[in-house]
Amino acid sequence: MRERLGAGDLSGEPAAWTVTAAPGGRAVHAQAGRRRLLTGTAPLRRPREQDTARLDCTGLGWVHLTPLGRGNCLVQAMVPGPAEDPAGLLARLLAESGLASGLRRAPRTAAALE
Repeated sequence: MRERLGAGDLSGEPAAWTVTAAPGGRAVHAQAGRRRLLTGTAPLRRPREQDTARLDCTGLGWVHLTPLGRGNCLVQAMVPGPAEDPAGLLARLLAESGLASGLRRAPRTAAALE
């Protein structure tokens, strides 16, 4: 995809195309377990990290950091099943992914969304 996008469109014009995902008919859509989105905020370690989103995977799920400005970022992870301690699980996933090094600390509180 990077090759197709090239250096990116810096014109400020609306994108010529978008990527969407929609479920097909019942025959092609099957539920494959329950997932939870974990979400919280955390302070970034370095100011230069404020313009780059980061994504990584662990054995349990994916973790994503989205800069929010003012030195903070949104931390999200997708995991299977219920999460009794969302903040603890988010901290564990951050450490396993290596993304924790870009944060001053893991989120102190987190929510688990179905």
